[in-house]
Amino acid sequence: MLRALASSFVFTALLSTSAFAADKPLSPQQKQLLIKEVTAIFTNKCASCHDTATARKQEQTEDRLRAIKKVDYILDLPRVARSLVKGTNPNDSDLWYEVNENMPPKDSGIDRLSKKELQVIEMWIRQGAPVPAKGR
Repeated sequence: MLRALASSFVFTALLSTSAFAADKPLSPQQKQLLIKEVTAIFTNKCASCHDTATARKQEQTEDRLRAIKKVDYILDLPRVARSLVKGTNPNDSDLWYEVNENMPPKDSGIDRLSKKELQVIEMWIRQGAPVPAKGR
C-alpha cells in the first residue's frame, strides 16, 4: 500500500513538471510508471464492463453485455494501443473520445474519470501508448 502511494505521489509530481507534461520522450522508468498508472485506471474504472474475465464474475445487464462485446480487452494494453489509439494525438483516438464523452456511463455506478486520470491517459496516448515489455 505504501509503495503504491509513493508511486502515485512520484507520478503526480512528474506529471506536474513541464518537462514530463510536454511531448518529450520519457525515460524507461517513467514509461513503466505511466504503464502502471494507465493499467490501474483501466482496472479500477473500466474492467468491470470491458474485460471478459472480470465481467464474467458479475451479473450483467443487456447494456453491459453489449459493452463487453464491443471492447472486452481493456486490460490488454497492446491490443488497446493497436485498436483504440491512433497516433500520438489524443483527439484522433477512439479511446480518448470515449473516456471524455461516454465512459463510464452515468448510470453505471462508477465515478467518471478524474482530471488526473484523464491527464494520465492523455499522456499515455501522447507518448505513443507504450505497453509492458514482453516477458514481464
